[in-house]
Amino acid sequence: MSKTFFKHCYLQVGLPILLLLGLLSSIATSVNAQDPNQTERTRENPSTRNQTDSTREGEAKQYIAAVNRAQQAYYLQNGKFATSMQQLGLGLQRQTQNYRYRIVLQRQNSASTSASEQPSLYGQPSDRVESVMMIAVARRPALKSYTGGVFATISVRATSTRAVVCETDKPSASPPIPQDGRNQSGQITCPAGSRLLRG
Repeated sequence: MSKTFFKHCYLQVGLPILLLLGLLSSIATSVNAQDPNQTERTRENPSTRNQTDSTREGEAKQYIAAVNRAQQAYYLQNGKFATSMQQLGLGLQRQTQNYRYRIVLQRQNSASTSASEQPSLYGQPSDRVESVMMIAVARRPALKSYTGGVFATISVRATSTRAVVCETDKPSASPPIPQDGRNQSGQITCPAGSRLLRG
């Protein structure tokens, strides 16, 4: 059987199952963190409060990671990014008790950009770069905010994607939005006041 057949099977069956399992695990963890008895213990013990906040932040990390993977698969299959959660078919909510989520398409970089502005990560100056962001805005003052980004490079030879997650250094209601997600060395970076979780 051809590689194309196996790739198609993976995109249609395997990937959605993996994403769903990761999401269910995240929801189960989040439900445990919202136990009223645990909230009482949180008031008594600051270290428990920090654990609870970390668990709540884990929800956002799981959401962002799931959407990043789904956007990569969606792009490779459709040649464009999904503009809504419904298009990705993950069954994720746009808002939970801890976070508000939103998909934001970014502008495209094309051949009109000069060679000095096109880092090696994105190939030749004639390559086109498209990106999409998934923003997780904290709804609780003690939580950090997150932004996931998927960057697609389209050249005459091939199309490739790369995903990143940025986390604010401190609790914040302002998600860290990369400026085109790149610097002069060709590495995707996060803005000041945030850090790269995976690249």
